[in-house]
Amino acid sequence: MTQTDLLNTKDLGEGVVELQLGRGPVNAWGADFLMAFAAMIGEMGQDTAVRAIILKSPFKVFSAGVDLKEAKAFDVEQQQAMVRGLNEAVLGLYSCPKPVVAAVGGAAIAGGLFFVLGSDVRVGYSKSAYGLAEVRVGVDFPVGPLEVAKAT
Repeated sequence: MTQTDLLNTKDLGEGVVELQLGRGPVNAWGADFLMAFAAMIGEMGQDTAVRAIILKSPFKVFSAGVDLKEAKAFDVEQQQAMVRGLNEAVLGLYSCPKPVVAAVGGAAIAGGLFFVLGSDVRVGYSKSAYGLAEVRVGVDFPVGPLEVAKAT
């Protein structure tokens, strides 16, 4: 099992690896989390021992997307880092050469829905919920996540 402050992996055997999103309590993203996720999914995609990836959250929420409390104070450089992180994380997930299963045991809302859409297989539970309210208010998404949403 590999562990960082943001992501945890667990070998489930026979080449199946669980990747847990660990930015509690709701997996709200910062640029650092997104870049770490992109790097880890890239490494797992190239690892010949990995045959499949299960993407999970240990929290009640699968992911709430961008950390809005953090984003309120972003300067231009931090905004650019967030857009880069969103593009790299979502496109890295979507293009991963290994099958990725999103095991969604809670809400996947806002940007968090893109981790579900970028996965190959989606498994929902009774407490799963999905939403992209930003569409109603005209929020622009980075090109990468937007293209993944169009493709799925």
